[in-house]
Amino acid sequence: MPLLLALLLTAATLLGACQRPAPPGPVPPPTPDTETTRSPAAPPDTAPSSPTPTSELRATPTQGFRAGDILRLCWSATAVETCTLSILHASGEGDFGPVNPQGCEPVRVESTTLTELFCQGPHGDTHALLELRATP
Repeated sequence: MPLLLALLLTAATLLGACQRPAPPGPVPPPTPDTETTRSPAAPPDTAPSSPTPTSELRATPTQGFRAGDILRLCWSATAVETCTLSILHASGEGDFGPVNPQGCEPVRVESTTLTELFCQGPHGDTHALLELRATP
């Protein structure tokens, strides 16, 4: 019998410990002497986010051209002010200079021709690289 009583007391204790406490009563409204003064929340930043500068280089045709062929090289850059186009051939010859953010120009390719577009703008810089490999 004492064992049964001990088991019942243990079970009752465990059951009581597992029950959730009663929810708290309603919170009384703050009184003037306990109320804290809060500054109004700052207005959300409504300024539009800055555009991210992007750039792209592409050549036409994209494949099947040979050394000496003339390709149409086009580029496009957004959210920039100034751009520089650089063209470097495998022979070491090349050219570079300022260009508009969008444009096209003919390029005579060698076995390998590397073209790069560097652009700068108020929200950052951007860079595009295109390697042209002629078919042997």
